[in-house]
Amino acid sequence: KHFLVAPNRDPGRRAPRSFGLGTSTACEAPAAGDVVLVAERDGSIAGFAAATRVHPFEYAKPQLRVSAIAVASDARRSGIGAALARALEARAEAMGCFRVELTSAHALVGAHAFWRSVGYRDAGRRFVRALEDEALTP
Repeated sequence: KHFLVAPNRDPGRRAPRSFGLGTSTACEAPAAGDVVLVAERDGSIAGFAAATRVHPFEYAKPQLRVSAIAVASDARRSGIGAALARALEARAEAMGCFRVELTSAHALVGAHAFWRSVGYRDAGRRFVRALEDEALTP
């Protein structure tokens, strides 16, 4: 298990097709409060995570909201996802956050099992109403 998790210093790098993201850019230039981590193995991107520090008005402290985490198909079950989750948690603590939060689509049962395996629990439901054609938004 030899891989590196570090802040992304090259926002123009593209995620490999094995992430299932087509030619999506792994990240744009991060803004203040954004966290973008890249896991590398043998000089190639093996995984990445992105999150944003948010401070909902109902809480005394901010939380870190995970917007994306992905591991290349040939690197899954190697510990990279867990390392990215731990790195996000460490960044959240350093940023004064009281928790890490994310949402996951109902159909992504593999992702649900992963998050439970690294200590996360189900907590509520999310309701959405599209204001634009959802096929046009990422």
